[in-house]
Amino acid sequence: MPVSQSPTLFLSSGADRTELLRSLAALGQEDFAQAQATDDTVRQAAGNPLRAGIIADSSDELAAKISQLRERLGSDANGPADFRTPSGVYFGDMRRAGGIGKTAFLFPGFGSQYPGMLGRWRRQISGFDSFFAELDSLAGAYGIGSGQPLDRSGETGRGGASQTMTPEEQIRRIPACLLSSVLLQETLKELGVSCDMAMGYSVGELAALICGGYIKWDDRAELLSLLQRFGHCPLWADDINTKKAFRRIAVNGEFRGALKQVLEAFSGRLSLQFDNSTHNAILYGKPQAIEAAADQLNREAGIVTMALPYMEPLHTSWYQAQAEQLAITLADLAVVPGNVPLLSGTLLDFFPVGHKRVILERAGHQWTHTVRFHEALTRLTREGVRSFVEVGPGAMLTGFVTDTVGRGKALAVATDKQGVEPVRQLQTVLAEFFLRGAPVRPDGLRKRLALSSSLPEAVSMPERPDQSRSQANALS
Repeated sequence: MPVSQSPTLFLSSGADRTELLRSLAALGQEDFAQAQATDDTVRQAAGNPLRAGIIADSSDELAAKISQLRERLGSDANGPADFRTPSGVYFGDMRRAGGIGKTAFLFPGFGSQYPGMLGRWRRQISGFDSFFAELDSLAGAYGIGSGQPLDRSGETGRGGASQTMTPEEQIRRIPACLLSSVLLQETLKELGVSCDMAMGYSVGELAALICGGYIKWDDRAELLSLLQRFGHCPLWADDINTKKAFRRIAVNGEFRGALKQVLEAFSGRLSLQFDNSTHNAILYGKPQAIEAAADQLNREAGIVTMALPYMEPLHTSWYQAQAEQLAITLADLAVVPGNVPLLSGTLLDFFPVGHKRVILERAGHQWTHTVRFHEALTRLTREGVRSFVEVGPGAMLTGFVTDTVGRGKALAVATDKQGVEPVRQLQTVLAEFFLRGAPVRPDGLRKRLALSSSLPEAVSMPERPDQSRSQANALS
C-alpha cells in the first residue's frame, strides 16, 4: 500500500458521465505515484465538461474515494451540478455549474490573523521560511519586536493556547500578514491561478496595493523593508489609552432593518465598523451606546450580539489622528499605476489610473470609514466575478462570500485554513478551479515542494501593465 509523504491530487474528466466513470476506473488501476495530476492531465481534459478531483494519502484511500465517487455518480444521474466532501472528493458538471468566470483575489487583514498562522507553510512550502526569517531579522534590527507569524513550534494556538491576539500582537504581525499574501499570490501564479480584479479587507488593502503593483518595490530587501514599516505600534495605535473609551460587538442574523434604526438613534456615539456579509456586521462605539444598542437590537428584533476583543477605532471617525500618520507613511512610498483592477472596500469604486495623489487619497479613505465588504462583494459579482480566492491567513473572508453571494452561486476558496495542512489546501484550490475549466498547473505545486527551502525562489514585483492598454477600459 504506497503511502505518500504528503497528500496527492488526482484529476479525471469525461465528455459524459459514462466516460468519466470509465476514466475513474482506469485511474484506480494505475500506479499511485504515476497517476497523480499533472499539467498534461489538465490539457487532456480540455473540452470535457464533467470533471472530478480526489485528494488521497495512499492507494487504499484513493481506491476507496474512487469507489465512493463512482457509486454516487452511477446512482444519481440527476444529482447536483457539483459536490465536494470534507475528505477531499470533488465533482463538477460545467454544463450546469458553469465555468470559472472572472476571478477576484481577496486580501485579509485585521480579524484574520491567528496565533501560529502559516506555521506549516514555513516548514512545507519552499521559500517561505527564509522570507519570514529575514523579516524577523529586520524587526529585531528596528527594535519593534518580532514580525514572525508563529512560534517556532509552528502550531501555537491550536492545541489549547488562547486563540485571541492582543491589539499589539496583531499590529506587530501586520508585516507577516502582508508578506503571507505576497508569497501566496506568487504561489498561486505558479499553480496557474490568477485574478481579474482584487479587493483588500481592512489592512488587507495594503496587501492588495502591493500585490497589484500600486506600491512599487525593486528587490527582495526593498519589499521586506517596505513591509516592516507597517509593524510599528505607534503608527496604528494612539498615545492615549482608548480601551475604556470604546467597545465593539458583533451583530448576527436578520439585522438589516433594525440596525439602520439603531445607528440613527445613537448617531455620533456608535459607528458601523465592518459590514461583513448578509448576516454579520461589527458595531464600534462608546460603552453606553454599545450596551443600549445591543439591548435595543435584542428587544425589538430578537437579535443576539456578541462582545468582541478591543481594537483601535480603525474605520471610524475617531481614528482621524492615526489616519493622518498613515497618510504620511504611504506618501513616502513609490506609488504607481497598478496592473490589477482594485476595488476600494469603503468607496465601492475602483482605484484610478495614474495620479499618485488620487491613488493615495483613495487608499487613505478606508482608515476613517466603514469597511463595506458586503456591498463590495455584490459589486464584484455585478462585474462578472464568479470565483473568489482568499489570499492570506485564515478563511474568514471565504465565509463572508458564501453568506453574501450564496453557496453554489460562486466559488469561494481559501489558500490558508486553520487545521488543514498547506499542501492539501493548495490541492483544494487546484481541484476547485479544475472543476470549472481553469487551466491550472499541478506541476507548479510539485515544483514548490521539491525545491530546497535553502534556495528560495525570488519574488518579483508584479509586471507593469502595457502602456497602450487602458485600465479604465478593463474596468468598464
